[in-house]
Amino acid sequence: MKSSSPPRKKFIKDFTLDVAQDDAEIAYCSWMLKYPSALNCFSQIIKHARNKRIAIFLDYDGTLSPIVDDPDRALMSNAMRSAVKNVAMHFPTAIISGRSRDKKSSVAMPKSSVVV
Repeated sequence: MKSSSPPRKKFIKDFTLDVAQDDAEIAYCSWMLKYPSALNCFSQIIKHARNKRIAIFLDYDGTLSPIVDDPDRALMSNAMRSAVKNVAMHFPTAIISGRSRDKKSSVAMPKSSVVV
């Protein structure tokens, strides 16, 4: 299966560089060039979405919640929960998860969103 997430980037506190320093940095920059952020093209997305119905699909583990050793401890922060709730007020929203059906019911989500 192909990876759809950027490689992990190492951050050095209070220090930024404009050039890649190691293989991890090169891999991250290469991934970002190949898969640019949708936020950089937001006006184009809005233009193409005009007069169309938009639905939002969000991944739970590792996107809305952190990757942790114990999946039962993968919890969304209050800020993330609020962001999802705000999006779900404007667009049909589904949370995608590979969790088993009984685990999905334990994911506390805003009422206007669905866990799939």
